[in-house]
Amino acid sequence: MIYTVGSVVAILVALTVDRWLTRERLVATRVFWIAYAIIFAFQLLMNGLLTGIPVVTYDESVIWGPRLAFAPIEDLGFGFGLVLLVLTTWSRLGRVDR
Repeated sequence: MIYTVGSVVAILVALTVDRWLTRERLVATRVFWIAYAIIFAFQLLMNGLLTGIPVVTYDESVIWGPRLAFAPIEDLGFGFGLVLLVLTTWSRLGRVDR
């Protein structure tokens, strides 16, 4: 379940950066969730394709088990963490006084 732990850590780190480090609080905005819904749909499509063919396989001993569109749900956690971290950093850097 090491992959599961990594996914949870990715989510927690991204939420911490968004809430307390950059203070952007993107997860509290409607715009973020609309953008994330679009990204989520394409993530499911690509994860489903790559794991369904299978181009990518997972060792069952390192994942929790539940899958969505053939991919382990941990992939969604990593995706969420990555998207939030990138967007909150990008948003914050756009506000820095030069």
